[in-house]
Amino acid sequence: MKAQSLVSVSIRTLNSAKTLEETLRSVKDQTYTSFEIIVSDGHSNDNTVEIAKKYGALVHYVDKLGDARYEDYKISRGKYLFSLDSDQILDKKVIEKCVELCEKKGFDAVTISEQSIIQKGTLLEKLIAYDKWIIDQNRDADATFGTACPRFFKRELFDTLKWPKGLAVFDDTILYAELLKNGAKVAYLSEQSIRHHEVTSWIVFFKKFIRYGRGYSNAFKSQPSTIAAHSLPRKSYFSKAAMTKPHYFLGLIVLYIVKAIAASIGVLSSACMTLRQFLVFVGDLLYYKALEKELAGAKTVLDVGCGSWSPLANVKKTFYSVGIDIHKPSIEEIKKQKIHDEYKVGDVLKLNKIFKPKSFDAVVALDVVEHFEKKESMELIKQMESIAKNKVIILTPFGFVKQHPVDDNLFQEHKSGWSIKEFDTMGYRLRGIRGFRFIRGEYATIKYKPWFLWGIISTLSQFLVYNFPQLAYQLLAAKEMKK
Repeated sequence: MKAQSLVSVSIRTLNSAKTLEETLRSVKDQTYTSFEIIVSDGHSNDNTVEIAKKYGALVHYVDKLGDARYEDYKISRGKYLFSLDSDQILDKKVIEKCVELCEKKGFDAVTISEQSIIQKGTLLEKLIAYDKWIIDQNRDADATFGTACPRFFKRELFDTLKWPKGLAVFDDTILYAELLKNGAKVAYLSEQSIRHHEVTSWIVFFKKFIRYGRGYSNAFKSQPSTIAAHSLPRKSYFSKAAMTKPHYFLGLIVLYIVKAIAASIGVLSSACMTLRQFLVFVGDLLYYKALEKELAGAKTVLDVGCGSWSPLANVKKTFYSVGIDIHKPSIEEIKKQKIHDEYKVGDVLKLNKIFKPKSFDAVVALDVVEHFEKKESMELIKQMESIAKNKVIILTPFGFVKQHPVDDNLFQEHKSGWSIKEFDTMGYRLRGIRGFRFIRGEYATIKYKPWFLWGIISTLSQFLVYNFPQLAYQLLAAKEMKK
């Protein structure tokens, strides 16, 4: 008997415990038995991973779910790839029929009929189900103006393909268009189906498409014509099948309008976020330049309490740097960004037991000392000064700014505040950073609305407070060490 070709079933998950077990069971119950399951998880905080492992899945973690398919492709071993969602259920012969179409009919990929699972009988569920039925009736799989996309592929198709990356939406659509450009032959399987658990709440549905809208601009930049075409009402809405139930047809128009409004809000939200990031960067430029100037001539730098990201990423790097932090997940995250040359997990309050005296030209603690009680912070500064050969640089809020822990990192809490007089007494030079003090609050966020107006005021005020630190939100303190 001829051995079955291996199929790699790829499933993206993020807090998917409610539906994942049913999905995996439907894979295990397939008549086709030669498959592997690869789960790419976006760091779920429920028991998603435990369920996946229970079914023998190979689990790996991804930071961006939009890139999960590509990561799955890289580690897959199968002749075929099957892209499945964590809320989808397979009819028993789906994989068997897909393999047959590829091996006996010569197809390179397969688009599979998709149907809805009605759970609560809500109008929204019925409209989504009718939408899927119309698509299936019309086999609406045109890559530009259609809706359905292939989910089952010959793995070799991707070996020379430029894979779309960094996308939160439309990644399947763009991938499909690229495959067709390369001459892929695509079949449509209607005798077996993939069944979806659908959204039952209009509020959840609305929020879902806001999220899609936030990822729209990246997808549009990748393939403008394809994404613009897919933003129009579905071609299948204007078919005979769509008119078989006129009352549902009107509901489909409402469905499309709700999608369009929600997605538009998402697009605007994304644009506002981009503008916010731009203002933050512009507002911090003077800070980065001041930091760069203070580090001029240093050949070695120790970044104390470097966290998951360091401002040294925006400084022209002419030195060898070491980052140290007690929070291991933060060290793992900053490693990926390749900001420093070396990393250590360790208690910064015990620096003098980890590093030798005068072992670095400069020692920096950026947004660190405020996370300790005053007595501990003073001891930390003394240790930094003993390790620094030439200079110590500290960034901290002016005065006490309340800050709560986030992301399970208790070390993010603020426990002390610092004054200009204290730094003067210790011999530090001071510059003001991040604009007027009264505008910003916890995590240096703008306290007032509209944030756009106050963000501009904060950015412009940076040029004033730089030389008048008594007005600033943060203090940049630098001290030359005696040789």
